[in-house]
Amino acid sequence: MEQVQLESDEESPATSSGPEIGEVIGFVLRSGKRHLLGSIVTFVSIAGLGAIVAPAVPLMYESESRIIALDSKSMVRGLSREVPSAEAFIGASDLMKRKGNLMSLVKESGLLRHWKANRAWPLRLKDMLSNLVAGPSSEADEIGVLVTMLEQRCLSISR
Repeated sequence: MEQVQLESDEESPATSSGPEIGEVIGFVLRSGKRHLLGSIVTFVSIAGLGAIVAPAVPLMYESESRIIALDSKSMVRGLSREVPSAEAFIGASDLMKRKGNLMSLVKESGLLRHWKANRAWPLRLKDMLSNLVAGPSSEADEIGVLVTMLEQRCLSISR
C-alpha cells in the first residue's frame, strides 16, 4: 500500500488565517447584485415591518412647568432672612402629587378626552375588546386610571 504524504504549507504566514476585510466587504456588496430578488424581498419586508410597528409605539413627551406661589404664608416665610427659601417649598412636590389635585387637573384640563383621542391604535383595539368582554368602563374609572398614571410618571422636584 502506498501512503500519500500531504505537503504542508510552511511558507504561509500565521496571520492569514481567514479572509481579508476587503474581500468580506466586496463579497457583501456584490451579494446584493447576485441575489437581486432576495435583496428586494428583504428590504420590503423590513421596511413594511417598520411601517407597521412605528404607529404602535406610543409617543412620550417631556414637559417642564414652574409654579410660582404669590401672596402665601409659605412664600413670606421663605423670603424672610431667618428661614432659607428652600425650606419653604419642602412639601410642594407632595402637595402637587396628591390624588385630589391630580383628579382636578385631569377634569379641568380635559385630559381624559385628549387621552382617548390620541391613544395608539393597538391600545384603542385593546380598549374596544375589553369593552366587548367586560362592558364599557365608567368615567370615574377612566379618571382613576389617568390619576394613577400621572402619579407614576409625574416627577416634581422642589428646590
